[in-house]
Amino acid sequence: MKIQIDEGIYYLNILHSIDDLEFDLTVTKENAEVLFVRSRDLKNVRLPKTLVAIGRVGSGVDNIPLDWCNKNGVAVFNAPGTNSNAVKEMVLWALIESARHPFQAAGALIKNPSEAGKIKKDFEGQELAGRTILIIGMGAIGSRVAKMCRALEINVLAHDPFVKKENRNPDALWIESLVDLESELKKAGGHWPDFITIHCSLNDQNSGILNNKFFRAGVKIINFARAELVNETDLLSGLQTGRVSAYVSDFLPKKIPMEQFLETKSCVFLPHLGASTIESQIRAAETVAEKINDFFYHGICLESVNFPDMPNEKAENGRKRILVINENTPGIIKKVAEAISTAGLNIGSMTNRSRSETGIALNYIDIDVQPNDNRLSEICGKINLINGVIKARICAPYNSIR
Repeated sequence: MKIQIDEGIYYLNILHSIDDLEFDLTVTKENAEVLFVRSRDLKNVRLPKTLVAIGRVGSGVDNIPLDWCNKNGVAVFNAPGTNSNAVKEMVLWALIESARHPFQAAGALIKNPSEAGKIKKDFEGQELAGRTILIIGMGAIGSRVAKMCRALEINVLAHDPFVKKENRNPDALWIESLVDLESELKKAGGHWPDFITIHCSLNDQNSGILNNKFFRAGVKIINFARAELVNETDLLSGLQTGRVSAYVSDFLPKKIPMEQFLETKSCVFLPHLGASTIESQIRAAETVAEKINDFFYHGICLESVNFPDMPNEKAENGRKRILVINENTPGIIKKVAEAISTAGLNIGSMTNRSRSETGIALNYIDIDVQPNDNRLSEICGKINLINGVIKARICAPYNSIR
């Protein structure tokens, strides 16, 4: 396996999770087979045709060119949930900071230590108990935040259109729609939330979702998801008019200079610290590496961002696996089977799965072969020439070192 690992990733934990004792870390971007990245944006990077998989050591994949990966048969794996505890703890800090302002008070004290008494009065805050928070996005992070807030005696409202009613977190009172939040709150018998925190991935539909309709009554906004989820123009206006009393973000503003926000004296910006703990980075690195290890050596595809899940089954002894990635259209697998049969080889078993939203199909084709039979490489070459086949390759397992 030819691996390229971005700086800042716990590469020893990745290597520990890979079966091959002969992995190559000296590769260049022109011949890498596997690429591990964190937040580096790959959308404008020329990626090699040799690429088999990309491991996003983290959760969000808005920095990954998914369309290019689909067209070139490159599987993308991430590690959702591995950073959820780390982010939850930062949200706790953000709640305290936005309600009590210890960070800003400490800064004021450093500048004017003789004014301690005045600074104490200036930074009189509010307790969290009895307040209300709206959590938008109830995945791994949002659910942990909800449980934490209930323990702090904070009333929890939640919204997530992707969570089925039977799976809803009991720690929260659920809001069905954000279109008319005021009406939804009246139905729930509650008032406008004191805090709003957002925990969802960024897409074309939710960019700028936090806008003027949420900014009222001195609400405090916490953003450890993505900067682009907040409408910066509306936010700045809300801060300047007092409709937003605090904004704590794990990201710098994208469109408006940070200085304009800091002039309101109600903002704290962090350099993307949410998942920056040793523990979460190790969990993410190991999780992604194990998924890629199974896919690269055994063809097993589990929890891929863009490919369908396949059964967690390795090829039986005496069989070699060809993994065929193709467009999900009729007739392709028939041509693949014919190519194998024409070469005089027998298909021992075949498994097919497809994913409608990407139009991608994966196929395990396990072939009965002798150990020294070299016809598989020739067959793979012929399969790759079939119209509609994106990529076919031989999965060559190693004995596990774990």
